[in-house]
Amino acid sequence: MQKILSVARLEIVKSRSVMDRRVFVFMLMSTLIMVLAAPTMDVSSFSMTKDLYIISADGPPLDIVLASDNRFRLEDSEQADLTISSSRIQGIRTQRSMAALSALDETVKQYRNNMLKNQYPEDDPGYYSAFPVWVDITYLDTSLTILSEPLLIAPTPGSIPTSAPSPTPVSGADNVSTIPTPALTPQPTSVPPENISGTPPSDITPPFPLTSVLVSFMFVAPMFFISQLYSSSIMDERISRKGIMLLASPIRGYEIVAGKTLPYFAVLLLFSIVSALVLGGDALVVLVMIPVILIFLSTAFLSSILARNFRELTMMLVFFSVVLGSFLFIPTAFVNIHEYSTISPLTLVVNLLEGDAVTLDNLAFASVPLLFASLLIYLLGTMLMNEEGLLVKVDAFEKVLDSVGRLLYYLGHWQVGVLVIGMLVVPFVFLSQLFLLVIFFNMMNVSPILVIGISMAVSVMVEEWAKVLAPLVLIKKGCKYSLSLGMLSGLGYFLGEKGLLLLALSSVVEGGLGELLFVGTGYLLVVPLLIHVTGAMVSSKSIAYGISAKWAVVAASVIHFIMNLIILWWGGLLG
Repeated sequence: MQKILSVARLEIVKSRSVMDRRVFVFMLMSTLIMVLAAPTMDVSSFSMTKDLYIISADGPPLDIVLASDNRFRLEDSEQADLTISSSRIQGIRTQRSMAALSALDETVKQYRNNMLKNQYPEDDPGYYSAFPVWVDITYLDTSLTILSEPLLIAPTPGSIPTSAPSPTPVSGADNVSTIPTPALTPQPTSVPPENISGTPPSDITPPFPLTSVLVSFMFVAPMFFISQLYSSSIMDERISRKGIMLLASPIRGYEIVAGKTLPYFAVLLLFSIVSALVLGGDALVVLVMIPVILIFLSTAFLSSILARNFRELTMMLVFFSVVLGSFLFIPTAFVNIHEYSTISPLTLVVNLLEGDAVTLDNLAFASVPLLFASLLIYLLGTMLMNEEGLLVKVDAFEKVLDSVGRLLYYLGHWQVGVLVIGMLVVPFVFLSQLFLLVIFFNMMNVSPILVIGISMAVSVMVEEWAKVLAPLVLIKKGCKYSLSLGMLSGLGYFLGEKGLLLLALSSVVEGGLGELLFVGTGYLLVVPLLIHVTGAMVSSKSIAYGISAKWAVVAASVIHFIMNLIILWWGGLLG
């Protein structure tokens, strides 16, 4: 521990000398201001439609209504979208004018509803006479059944349209349409029923995710900056060859990595604690953020080890920033709407800040894949903390193979090594599959067959690449047991997959796209084992015959994909 702290102190001193103090203070103050300003933000005040439509009005009766909606700007102009008099509303036949008319109709209805609410208290029978229709909201499962015929999504029995028809204009001149000016005084006449429950349709508003995204951004924004400083520090030592001095000291590779990571981890942890305190969170919020901190730092660390220059480092950092940003932010748009939102730990952060309960299953589901993937990335990067790994400029894939080869050496017997590495790559593969789930989930209603086909093809390709790493390294070193290597790699992947599946992913595989990506037709054992072993053996044997790794993986992926389709058809998911 003393050696780790010594490396951490050296990293702090080096960062202070490399980074301009004014830049650091500016970044620190900007982040603190953003975090401290979060509780005072009024999301409802954000408006991109202010003064969108120009209205020319002679006076009552709609001037009060127009003033209540900031989309309308009252102006006596010949270019007005609508002209309102005491008896009619006149507009030109353009899309903008029709949109203004529709917006006005919506505003008038809302104004009348507000008048009724002010006129009758909720415990008054007249309130239920004014609002005779009440709706109970029930969120339905969005899992889709995939048919062999063209997919038809029909409404559930008893469903009704959710939008009213637009007002029918009365024809006037060739390019002008008019409608009567609506009355603003409502006349409720219905007899109130008994045992009313639910919500009036006018009070139903769809969930608006902007608040969730803003709160999530408060926690994640510092990670983009700090991770770049972290990777730049390691890259600078590689290029200037200053990191060789640490390698020559009696400090082990993992101690160097831990010491260099510790200051940046502490800073990000401090930001998370401050953000949680300012927003009213507790220690559990900070605990949920730890895997997020680790995944940002681990990807930055791996980028700095694999990149050959700062240009490649920038490209890798941008790639990982986009992937992680999408993975973390997109699910927060479905907070309290769908179970898939718990893919992101930021969803749990929003739930905790809102006072909602978070189950242990949800916590494991959101945290375990990120945590294991981060540890795997750090493990692979630590294997390259040597003179050859830091100074030799080779292709990134060759460095990954070098890292796997060193890990095999540390694990001892090659059979054990292949089996263990097959298990270790599972979290990284699952993380990529969860990313596919995030990207394609909201597209399922557009073209489900195409979406499922693409996501499953990419998924099996990632799996086969992960399983072939250890056999590829050993075959290049002259190992003749290619079929045994493939069998052990497939078996290891199967064991790791089922272990992580039962540990953390039980909530996402209950039908739909999640079942297709992770399980297939349920918690089967023999069939997934056969698929994984077959794919790994095909790729390993192909490489042993002299076929390039990429074509070997393509062949294994095609076989894997076809076997998945057969199993899905046999299980009834394809009709």
